[in-house]
Amino acid sequence: MSDPPEQPGKPVIKEIDRGYVSISWEPPENDGGAPITAYIVEKKDEDGDWEQCNSFPVKDTTFSISNLKENKEVKFRVKAKNKAGVSDPSKGSEFVLPVSQTTAPASPGVPEAVNVGKDSVDLEWTKPPSDGGAPVKGNPKI
Repeated sequence: MSDPPEQPGKPVIKEIDRGYVSISWEPPENDGGAPITAYIVEKKDEDGDWEQCNSFPVKDTTFSISNLKENKEVKFRVKAKNKAGVSDPSKGSEFVLPVSQTTAPASPGVPEAVNVGKDSVDLEWTKPPSDGGAPVKGNPKI
């Protein structure tokens, strides 16, 4: 006969972006004598109650939560499930604010004319010393 599993490890925040958080956790040290069949991921706003995030069984020890409110801090916890039942919840993660972690890039170097023609000029400049946390894309504006 098996028992419900022990609680999983405390969720760790892996990635944060606008309205989105990705978490991971360690499986329970003791599965209760039966394989873990699913994990239940729950979230809690700073002034709310715990509510389930996943509408389908989570089989892995990672999960991404989207459609989060950007102006509300949120934390997460996880329960493990086997054929005998559901574990106690893990300890809650730290509260996080699901906003973009990038900023505007730094200014590039001063453009220099390298080839001046009758009707055109070629310019060169050095790239910004900081990309703000995301690749710089698009056409330069002069």
